[in-house]
Amino acid sequence: MRETRTVQSSIFDSYSQHEHGVRLSELSQLLDEHPEVLDLLSADLIDPQCCRTGCCGLSVESAYRCLLLKRILGVSYETLAFHLSDSMTYRSFARLDGGHQPSRSGLQSVVRKIRPETLQQIQELLNVQWYEQGLLDCEQVRIDSTVVAANIAPPSDSGLLDDSIRVLSRHMAICHRDTGLKVRFTDQRPQSKKLAFAIFYAKNAEKKVLYPKLLFCAGVVLKQVDRTLETLKQQASS
Repeated sequence: MRETRTVQSSIFDSYSQHEHGVRLSELSQLLDEHPEVLDLLSADLIDPQCCRTGCCGLSVESAYRCLLLKRILGVSYETLAFHLSDSMTYRSFARLDGGHQPSRSGLQSVVRKIRPETLQQIQELLNVQWYEQGLLDCEQVRIDSTVVAANIAPPSDSGLLDDSIRVLSRHMAICHRDTGLKVRFTDQRPQSKKLAFAIFYAKNAEKKVLYPKLLFCAGVVLKQVDRTLETLKQQASS
């Protein structure tokens, strides 16, 4: 049997005055303001065909709060079970009574029943409400993504030169397009890319021949940047 929420909080619930405990207390109050979230979670965690007798498992509210704790702490189910048995702050946040100490397997079995689609619906529901209340600013967005292990190539001189030529040339092209400046501009990006690619795979003797050509491209771009800046200054002063 599983209840939707903890009917009455324990009188022994308490939060640490540490910064982390204060944040959890504020988050708990925020969750209490949105009980409609539990209705979405109940569809995943409560089986309508299950009889209303037997031992009470984690409530829907506690299961969701345990999931949030796991994500906030970034720990395993085994470590989460330890924190829930050891810390009064975490037990208060998860709304666990005095005698309830969920095990690793118990936490894992109930939390994994929450579907990703349900979490997406909860996020959309809360975002809409917070936006309407003026608590959410959509001008800046923080994105969380999964980190994938991959080899990072060390930066090379030819690669850095090519990147500089590419970025400076792109900004000059945008400047000429937006301001209408008539400054002679020779795009060095194709040649620079070709030379950087050849240098990367060339032997030492070949690199000594190719590097001066790439440096010449960089010099041309720098002169073009100087002419563009000078023209902009003259246009601004006139």
